[in-house]
Amino acid sequence: WYTRLQVASHLSPGAAAAQPRPAVETVRRLHDFLPAPLPTGSRVAEAAETDAQRLGRAWHALLEQGEAANLESIAQNFAMTQAQMREVAAAATRVRANLSQLFVVHAMAELEVVGADGELLRVDRLVETDEALWIIDFKWRLLPSARAQYEAQVRRYADALRAIRHEKLLRLGLVTADGTLTEVAA
Repeated sequence: WYTRLQVASHLSPGAAAAQPRPAVETVRRLHDFLPAPLPTGSRVAEAAETDAQRLGRAWHALLEQGEAANLESIAQNFAMTQAQMREVAAAATRVRANLSQLFVVHAMAELEVVGADGELLRVDRLVETDEALWIIDFKWRLLPSARAQYEAQVRRYADALRAIRHEKLLRLGLVTADGTLTEVAA
């Protein structure tokens, strides 16, 4: 570029005239940019958590933590009465006794995977056996009105895991507090 400019120097009329300098202010001025607020609607109040949801979350914590769980701490974290804590502890014990195959060394709790659409999914329990990968979702209760929704949920988990572990047969299940495993068609 410098070589090109030197060649074209005869085309230039010369240096530009000096530009006047603006007076320097001794006071600094700060101009905030505050756009006008946009109408975005109003915040919707969150639905109150039901007892069943709270007990289910406490039950999840007990299943995840196993024998290392601190019952008093869980009862406090989930604002549970002693009777509710006994109910949750009994449910966790029942599930662990009836479905001990889900709580083996090759199992992972609260596994996060990302679906094809970028959605973050959290699998309650993933158990690998020689034959299959079991995708388990814990539900405090399995009401007939919610069953299709819960089955669709574990199928979404299966879709995400199928992309990672396509060589392994996937089996899906819903486990309830009464210690029942309901297999879901993949």
